[in-house]
Amino acid sequence: MYTFLKARPHPDGQGLQFYRDEPKRVYDNLGYVQCPVLYVFGGRSEVSSPESMKRKKERTGKGDAEIVVIKEAGHLVPQEEVDKSGKRIHVQY
Repeated sequence: MYTFLKARPHPDGQGLQFYRDEPKRVYDNLGYVQCPVLYVFGGRSEVSSPESMKRKKERTGKGDAEIVVIKEAGHLVPQEEVDKSGKRIHVQY
């Protein structure tokens, strides 16, 4: 992987790391989000465990973010399940 980049520990577990500053800054500032948030996770994602989904939801804004899980998708939900993710998002909003 990107061995020349400095890895930063990721709160979702051992073996996961932030390799760039932007994702860590976004994660650290989720509590400041004031607009409605809809997280769309893939049910087969190796990165998005139920615990990490819950942690992101609780950390975002007032903890009232909505979560949709597309069971058939991995980590790249919109690319893997275009129709299903589009329909689920459209139904939510």
